[in-house]
Amino acid sequence: MKGLMWKRGYTFPTMKRVFCVLEGSMLSVYGSENEFDRGHTPQKVVEITQVQLWDGRSTFKHYDHGFILVALGGKSYQCSVDSSLLQKEWIHAIQSSLEEPYRIVADEIIDAQRDLNSEVKEERDMASIAAEAVQRAEVASRAIRGGEEHIQLLREKQAGLAQKARDTTDEMHDAERKAADTLEKSKAAKQAAHDDILRNAVQPGQMSETFKKDAAKHSALYEVEMNVVSTLQKAIHDIHADMAELSIADAVADVAAMKTNAEQTIQQATGAIHSAQTAKVKVKLRLASWTSSHSHVDSLAQGYLRVKNTLRPKMHRKYFVLFGKTLCWYKNADDYFQNIRSPLGVVHVAGPIKDWTGKVGLTTYPNAFSIPTVEGKELHVSASVANEVSTWSVAILTGATMIPMSPERARDAKVRRDSFDLTSPPAHTHRMSFFTPTSDRLLDAPFSAKKDKGDESSDKPDIVVVEGSLVKQGHFVPTMKRKYCVVVGVHIYFFDSHEQYVALKAENGALSPDTTTVSCSELLRVNDWDGSLLLMTYPHAFQIDTLHHAHILCSAASAKEKERWMKGIRTAIGHHVASARAVGSLDSFHHVADESKVPLTDQARAVLEFETILADYFHQHNSAKEEDVYVMTKLFQGREGELLKHLDDMYITSLAKDHASLVAKLTKYHAAKLADNSAIETDGLLPHLEGILTYDVPALLTTSKVRVYAVVLGNKLLHFSTRIAALTEPDHPTDTIVFVAAQASPDAPLKLEIVDPQGVQRVYDAASAVQRDHWIRTMHLGLEYARAHRQRATLKVSERSLIALSICCGSSTTLHEILDIPFSDECSPESAEFKQLMVAYYEEHNPDGLASVEALLMHFRGKEHLLLASLDKMYGTTLVANDHMTKLCAAMSAYSSDTALRTAAAPGSWRHSLSCDGSLPHHKKAGFVMIKCSPTMPQLKKCYCVVEGASLTCYAGVDMAHVLLGPWQIDNVSMGDGQFSMYIDTSADTNVFAQLPTEVEFHGWLSACHVAIATHHVTVLNESPLAKYLLAFYAKTNPAKGGDVPLLLDSFAGREMDLLAKIDAVYHTS
Repeated sequence: MKGLMWKRGYTFPTMKRVFCVLEGSMLSVYGSENEFDRGHTPQKVVEITQVQLWDGRSTFKHYDHGFILVALGGKSYQCSVDSSLLQKEWIHAIQSSLEEPYRIVADEIIDAQRDLNSEVKEERDMASIAAEAVQRAEVASRAIRGGEEHIQLLREKQAGLAQKARDTTDEMHDAERKAADTLEKSKAAKQAAHDDILRNAVQPGQMSETFKKDAAKHSALYEVEMNVVSTLQKAIHDIHADMAELSIADAVADVAAMKTNAEQTIQQATGAIHSAQTAKVKVKLRLASWTSSHSHVDSLAQGYLRVKNTLRPKMHRKYFVLFGKTLCWYKNADDYFQNIRSPLGVVHVAGPIKDWTGKVGLTTYPNAFSIPTVEGKELHVSASVANEVSTWSVAILTGATMIPMSPERARDAKVRRDSFDLTSPPAHTHRMSFFTPTSDRLLDAPFSAKKDKGDESSDKPDIVVVEGSLVKQGHFVPTMKRKYCVVVGVHIYFFDSHEQYVALKAENGALSPDTTTVSCSELLRVNDWDGSLLLMTYPHAFQIDTLHHAHILCSAASAKEKERWMKGIRTAIGHHVASARAVGSLDSFHHVADESKVPLTDQARAVLEFETILADYFHQHNSAKEEDVYVMTKLFQGREGELLKHLDDMYITSLAKDHASLVAKLTKYHAAKLADNSAIETDGLLPHLEGILTYDVPALLTTSKVRVYAVVLGNKLLHFSTRIAALTEPDHPTDTIVFVAAQASPDAPLKLEIVDPQGVQRVYDAASAVQRDHWIRTMHLGLEYARAHRQRATLKVSERSLIALSICCGSSTTLHEILDIPFSDECSPESAEFKQLMVAYYEEHNPDGLASVEALLMHFRGKEHLLLASLDKMYGTTLVANDHMTKLCAAMSAYSSDTALRTAAAPGSWRHSLSCDGSLPHHKKAGFVMIKCSPTMPQLKKCYCVVEGASLTCYAGVDMAHVLLGPWQIDNVSMGDGQFSMYIDTSADTNVFAQLPTEVEFHGWLSACHVAIATHHVTVLNESPLAKYLLAFYAKTNPAKGGDVPLLLDSFAGREMDLLAKIDAVYHTS
């Protein structure tokens, strides 16, 4: 967008008519439109981070249609245009430009979800195809098996017929032989009869009848035999015909075809299963690489460059970051991460880099180039290596084609993108926005609270929150008309008059959105509105946003009436969301199961309502802070009024006044909680984390999994059934575990393990690896907090420590020794009196600081005189001159020294750094750390530090060619005064201060130092003659106990003869 406007300068606060061009978040200012048309360099280029309305009031003049532009770095520019329409257009254009990173991220989320859904669909389709192919293969297998059985049956039948044919053929041959014999006999009988006739021809009476009968008989027998032969021939023919009808070859061919089809089906199923597995792996890889995948809101390039000073011939090393066309530089990388809103400088790249000689004064810097900017200047820089020049060249060439982006909003959009759950069901397929009421739901996804059928409260009619007459804009015709409006529950109803409302209520009873005949909308939020429309401006105006993304513009009769409406609507929304969260329908993270049966106390409802109010407030004023609502609620517990006043001062609102009654309720509940001695009360210093974990409950043969709502308070882990149970009865958890160690399980990536003082191990499952690491870091913080506050019960040393020295000889002999170590809370009468005086002092001078008295006394233990001097300087008192206070300080210092001497003889805390089996963990830590060590290194300097074995060494670089400090043996390590800092005491009587950039690095280096201290103690103990003797003794009698020798010597320090006596008693030696 471009156009004329009045803009007040920052250096010279005068309004000037200028021509402005908006591109992304960059506003270019020209003297006139002619300068812009001719392509002149703009007079001013502003990187906008925020736009606000301005009433136009100045010292001498009032400007209409004004607004304020907040630039990157904190500068603000007052602007004014000629009409309210132009004002709306400019504000809308600037807000749209500022929201572009969120829209880019929303598009990336939609594309990622679309790709994810397509891969999931591909996996399901391939799985279905594989299942169908497997079913077809099973059917084919059954058919092949049936065909083979049929072939076997045919072959058996064929073999039977062949045997029958052979038997019949044999019979036929026998019959033919008999027939031939009979024929011969018949012929002989006929010849005999013929001869007899010839011989007795003269005397016919003498012919013998015997020959005739014999010839007739043999002739008949021959006919019978020939009939038998014919019958057998026909039988053989029939058998051969049956054998020809069996068609075994066709059956074999059919089975072969079925086998070929089955093989193809199996190959198809195998390919489908492989494709499904590939798609499943793609889904897992996409989900695992979502946070590390490239995004268009990522910085195109970042790193250290030397930049030429514009006033002096000198080069300065700065940290540069390029977002789109916006190039910012900071003092260093830490400054970029901590103060991203306040860069040292900002320009906008205009094209590819240019060559530069790199000559500055008498020095020529290598790898030099210049960056042309929209501001008309060239930025002369130099890189450390030649490879960085090509990297910056490609990044700047790419950035010149992109829109400018504010670094703060780009990083915030990237954080929201990385924290988005791709497995959430998409509610839209079009572009969505991050500016939603709650950050835990889908982008721009409407939330409709569904009442639980089993919830008895759903049957109760909602009460009327607020009602009255308003002038509102119509839904379809944009005209303002007076309506009688009624808010019931979370819905607002619009009537033409009060009489219509009374009549409808008398007819139908309670109002319901399902049965009403008038206009009705579900409330989402309420905001201020300037009342400006095209023809006139309405007073006391406000805007109601509905669940269906409609905007209802309203105007009240007075300011008091407007306040009543806005307060009533916000109260209705807060009660509705609190009730919805109580039944587990809003936030799945804070609920384990169905919580509709959990009774919601007044305190829990008030807390949920307060969280909802803060979420809506930050959504309206600073959407980047929505995710911090829960943390703020915990930090300001009991001081909610201070939080609301702080927000009112920051954003110029009246939040504390609007919700004074709710703050009073929360204060009353907190006071009652403090009065209960058994109540669990947290402060801002105690490490605290809440969330859902799956607990592995050990059973007889297996383990069952139970989902619990877990709360970490220092070194305690509390179990609750639900979050509502944690809110309603925080002092009555289902289980309380004091842990002394927390670590990730090496077997499973999502499991974490904690160990209690008795050595019992408990296993939990987290939802993701990131969540598991967060739990472990918080538990480590709790353990360090316990160590710093000398809560020895958490460090495996109870009031009567049981040290079991299992020196097993065979399978039954075990030695146990109970050491009675006197334990005290290190609180003398002088300390108690001093604490009472400090409490009274803070009640008089700073009541708000009472919560920090305990931490101050702990920090200044043994140095109470320094605390008195600091308080005198801060509050202008004379505590140092008070004789009684001085005597108390001296007595407490002496008592601290005596306590230190007494506790020095106790078993050292280095034992907690050993592994569970008593062995030393192999731990080497190396990396860059900010180090300060007086007088050698009086200022913080970035060094490459290495902790290996029992020593610390600081080098100038990674090559470890030049040693800056050390190598020194580490004697002690303690937490520093600042965040992520520590003090390292060495054997050379030097105190090294180390500042770490992140919490993870801090715990890594702290653990490495503890391991180094344990290594030194174990080495010293193992080098003693007694240790060598015991090692040789155990090598012969019980090699498994060789690693416990240092622990034995540490436990029996000063009482070595007792140890030898007990060993003699166990092993029957002398």
